[in-house]
Amino acid sequence: MTGANSRRKGAAFERDVAKLLFLETGIEFKRDLDQTREEARGDLITECQDWPFLIECKNWAAAKTFRSEWAVQAHEAAEKAGKFPCVVYKANRGEVRVRVWFDAIAATFGGHAITHQHAEVSLQGLAYLAREMMAEGVSK
Repeated sequence: MTGANSRRKGAAFERDVAKLLFLETGIEFKRDLDQTREEARGDLITECQDWPFLIECKNWAAAKTFRSEWAVQAHEAAEKAGKFPCVVYKANRGEVRVRVWFDAIAATFGGHAITHQHAEVSLQGLAYLAREMMAEGVSK
């Protein structure tokens, strides 16, 4: 896939994820157009200040599993933004999957975890965690 086609595919996936998150949460998301001009930014942004996650989106044909470089990219951007990292990803014709870090899951339920481990949840699971975190005032 050429660079232009790859960018279009990525942008379309980001728009799809924004729509799905809106359906799950009622919160509007849009593509962060500054992500290409400035390093360490997420792919989707919202005006909801309480939203606890920095969202990195990946739609790769060759990715059958989660890639460690995505975790590094999301973690660095989330640290800069003061948010919890998450990566929303899928392979061609695959299901949308989400990786969240254990510290976000622990914080949702009043705990604390210092680890770089992450777990896979559904998009609905991400929405659930975010709603619970926002209701409890949990932030990074």
